[in-house]
Amino acid sequence: MKNLRAFVLCFFPIVLGLLAAEGCKKEPPVKPEISERVKLTLIDVAVKEAYLHITVSSPAANETLSLQRNGTTVMTFAAVADTSIADTALAQTTTYVYTATVQTNTLTGKSNTITAQTLAPTSHGFTWETVLLGDGNGSALYDVALINDTLAYAVGEIYLSGDPTRYNAAIWNGDSWTIQRIPYHYQGQPFYNPIQTVFAFSHDDIWFAGNGLVHWNGQQYIPVDVSSVWGPYPINRIWGDAGEIWIVGEGGSIAHRNVSGTWRRLESGTTTSILDAWGVTNAVTSATEVYCAAGNRLLKVRNGTRIDSVWWVGSRTLDGIWTHQGFPLFTSGDGVFENSSGECREVNIGASIYTNAIRGSSLNNIIAVGDFGLLAHFNGATWNPFFRNTGGDYYNVAARENLFIAVGGMNARGLIIIGRRN
Repeated sequence: MKNLRAFVLCFFPIVLGLLAAEGCKKEPPVKPEISERVKLTLIDVAVKEAYLHITVSSPAANETLSLQRNGTTVMTFAAVADTSIADTALAQTTTYVYTATVQTNTLTGKSNTITAQTLAPTSHGFTWETVLLGDGNGSALYDVALINDTLAYAVGEIYLSGDPTRYNAAIWNGDSWTIQRIPYHYQGQPFYNPIQTVFAFSHDDIWFAGNGLVHWNGQQYIPVDVSSVWGPYPINRIWGDAGEIWIVGEGGSIAHRNVSGTWRRLESGTTTSILDAWGVTNAVTSATEVYCAAGNRLLKVRNGTRIDSVWWVGSRTLDGIWTHQGFPLFTSGDGVFENSSGECREVNIGASIYTNAIRGSSLNNIIAVGDFGLLAHFNGATWNPFFRNTGGDYYNVAARENLFIAVGGMNARGLIIIGRRN
C-alpha cells in the first residue's frame, strides 16, 4: 500500500504536467474574416454561361477578388467595388455552386453562396404561318405586341383597294386578324395617321404612338398629351414596367412617365434618332434601367434621369436592343452584337443580312429579324437563320416561349409571320 501511494503521488504530477503542456500547445493561426464586405448576386443563366455580379465594400489597392465555382477558384483579379462576370464554357442543365472572396496578406472575406443551373437549348423547329394585310397601296406594319398566346396587336398603315380609309392597327385573336382604326387627336379632333409602335402591359392597358400617344384602357382609346415634354418629333418606341413608361424617338428625344402619371423630358445628349428601347429591373440595385439604340451608340437611362453611353460600335448602326436581365445585352442593326464581358462582339447568326429588331423570352430563345425575309433564332447554343417571304422585310418581332410574331412589309402589303414551336 505504501508503494502504491508513492506511485500515485508520483504519477499525478506527471499527468498534470502533460495536461498543462497540452493546454499550452499553440494552434495554427487563423486569418480573421472581413465580415459583410462581399456580396455575390446571380444575374442570369444561359445554356453554357452563368452571369454574376460581385459587390465589394471599400476595396483596397492591395486586395484581390476571386470567384469559386464548386469550391475551385476560376477567376482572380484586383478587387473592385462592382463587377459583372460571365462564367463560360459550362455544361448545359447543370447546377453550379458559387462563392467569392476578397483577400489581402492578413485578412480574408467570403461572400454568400449562390447556385445557378444552366438551361437546355430550345428547339429550332417551328411551323410558320404568313398573313398579308392591305391591297398593295403602300401598306406596312412597323411593330407588334404579343400579349398572350391568343392576343396580339400589330400596328402600321393598312390600305384597302377602293377604300379611302386608312387603317393603322390589326388585332389577332389566336386565329385571325381584324383591321381597325385607332385615333390620334389634335385640338380635340381625331385623325388616323400611321402608328409606329405599340406596347402592352395587359389586354386592357395598351399604349400606341407615332404622331402622338394613345392609351387603350379596355374600354376606349384615350389621347395622352405629351406636348410639354415632347417636341415636333414622331415617337419611335415605347417601353414600360410597373406603371412607368418611357417613349423615345427622333432628335434623340426621351420622355418618362412615373407611376403617378407625371411626365418629364430627359436629356439624352444626342440628336441622333432613337429607334428602340428595352428595359429591365437591375438584379443588384432593383432600379429600372432602360437601354436605347441611337445610331452607333447604346444609351442607358438609370434611376429615371441619368443617361450613360454604354458602348460605341464605330460606324456600325444599331436599330434594336434586347436584354433578359441587363447582362448580357444584344443589339441588332448592321450586324448582331453581344456585350457579355464589358466589350461589344459581333455574333455570327449564319447570314449577312441587315437585322431590324431583336427580341427574346430567355437567353435560350432569342430571335433577330431583318431584310429579305430573315428570321434568325438563337436556342442558347447555336443560331439558325430562316428565310420566309424573301421578297419582304421584317421590321419588328415579339416573342414568347413557344411563339413568335414578326411584322413588316412585302409588295406594298402589311406582312405578318407567326412562328409556333413544334
